[in-house]
Amino acid sequence: MGETTKFFSEGTTVLIELGLRSRKRYQGTINERDQDFLYLTVSKIAGRRIKPGSIICLHQDADEITYIARVRVLAVEDRKSMVLLKTQIPRTVESLRARRYCRVDTRLPVLVNGVPGRIVNLSATGALVLSAFEGLVDEEVELKFKLAPDTEPLEVDARIVRIEETLFGKQNRAAMDFLDISQKQQEAIIKYILETQRKYLQKGTLLPDSISHRRRPF
Repeated sequence: MGETTKFFSEGTTVLIELGLRSRKRYQGTINERDQDFLYLTVSKIAGRRIKPGSIICLHQDADEITYIARVRVLAVEDRKSMVLLKTQIPRTVESLRARRYCRVDTRLPVLVNGVPGRIVNLSATGALVLSAFEGLVDEEVELKFKLAPDTEPLEVDARIVRIEETLFGKQNRAAMDFLDISQKQQEAIIKYILETQRKYLQKGTLLPDSISHRRRPF
């Protein structure tokens, strides 16, 4: 109980994830907390998607560790400029080290063995790539991508761990694990992920959709 009080107290800003495996995340603020319930304010957009009885995951970052609590939504009240959620009090908290597990949806141009594509989800240990590259599971490839237009491209070897066809013509969606990534490269990716998440939370908007907007690679 002390752990949940420490990390999910009044005034805390949290990231709200819908369901246990959803990538839809919204910013929320804990307005009030008593012995039995949490009261959070969220945007109108989030309020339309969160229903009474649903399970949400609350994420709070502290010292490069993400603390997660799963709670049930008991009531949703529409206010003038926001939505108020009433949830169960968190009883247990899980922790994930952000350096290993944090990820973000992106639209980063990438070259996969020279074939243009896009990174649609990025973490410090791997990426989900949409491209026309015809690879096989366990095949090793070279990825080349920039985290920002004015930065040097990162060149990272990766192994395909899953590949599937998409509805986008000849493009495939491939999940890849990075191989022998340097500490400097990993730190740069982590910094990019945290900065991107922070920008979207400050705007109070949903993280970007991972399969929209075509962009040319370098």
